[in-house]
Amino acid sequence: QRKEELRRAELKRNITILGITAVLGIFLFLANFGIIGFIGNAVSGFFFGLFGSFWYVLPLVIIALTFVILFRPHTNGQIIGTVGFCIGLSFLISLIQSKSAENVPFSECFALGLNEHKGGILALWPSSFVVSLLGKPGSWILAILILIASFVALVGFSNLVDFSDRFNEWSESDEHQ
Repeated sequence: QRKEELRRAELKRNITILGITAVLGIFLFLANFGIIGFIGNAVSGFFFGLFGSFWYVLPLVIIALTFVILFRPHTNGQIIGTVGFCIGLSFLISLIQSKSAENVPFSECFALGLNEHKGGILALWPSSFVVSLLGKPGSWILAILILIASFVALVGFSNLVDFSDRFNEWSESDEHQ
């Protein structure tokens, strides 16, 4: 009976955390589109200055990640993979949006994120640094490698091997041919 009480208390805590995260995430997501008013515009502007256009999807990623952490069996690799995938995707988006991501001053990164939704401090400034080291082609390769490595960590290498084995069996079967 004590075990059942602990399980119910944990479930209640998880539902409360998910509810708060969902309401906050929905608020932040709707603020991106000017629906929430002055406060929403100020909050949204601040986060666009940090994340650039990646901020459009980040509130939804936060809700989904909270759900996974609270209610699904997961590994630390999946959480690291999700965070890495977000970093890689924001890096890639800043490379796509910037004609030349090289040598963008730190002071301009926030303004570009705020006013034009390009890059932001947390995406454009690091990508500017990487572009200055590796050039644009090397930066593209690094961004794609980060996305691939994050996807493997997120899905799990053993799951990819299982999928590959099943695909090979299916492609070699008589039913397919």
